[in-house]
Amino acid sequence: GKALLAVGKAEQAISAFEQCIYEYQKDPLRYSARYYGALAYAEIGDFEKARRLLRANIDSEGRLPDDQTPDLQPESAEWQDSLFALGSLLYELGYRNDLQAEQVDPEEKLELLMKNQPILESAIRRLEVADQRWWDEHTDPRSKQNAYFAARAHVMASKLPSLQSSLPDSLDAARRVSLRKAEMRLQQALVGFRR
Repeated sequence: GKALLAVGKAEQAISAFEQCIYEYQKDPLRYSARYYGALAYAEIGDFEKARRLLRANIDSEGRLPDDQTPDLQPESAEWQDSLFALGSLLYELGYRNDLQAEQVDPEEKLELLMKNQPILESAIRRLEVADQRWWDEHTDPRSKQNAYFAARAHVMASKLPSLQSSLPDSLDAARRVSLRKAEMRLQQALVGFRR
């Protein structure tokens, strides 16, 4: 599967990875198959399946009930790779949604930003966990990429409260709360960009 993925044949690679996941219920190769399967799904644009496979490596929430593989430990390379990939995947999805929100009228923009907020918050959470665990210990370039993505996600997450503060039917107290939320996100972004 990895060779197929490397030469751009993601759909064929998915088949090989899914077969490995299905046939080797207790084999540690499943972790690697999930990780590379997620990369292949992301390559063809199926972010939900990619997210599910990465979550199965990180925690048991994304697993099927019959999955017999033991939980990975955060010290394992597969767990770390999956966390980095999941944070990046969620960032990419949030970024795409943010771009889409910029192209529509204000009412639809508010709705799209509200739908995107949980994705951005999840991306920030994953990216910051990865950053906290490995920033000082590793010279892995993904650490800096994750810090940048987390900062950019904070900037995107500031757009919803900023827009909410400018709504004409908002109460003054609600406007102030929204502005504080937006400012807090931008301050967190500044900290991330300085790294």
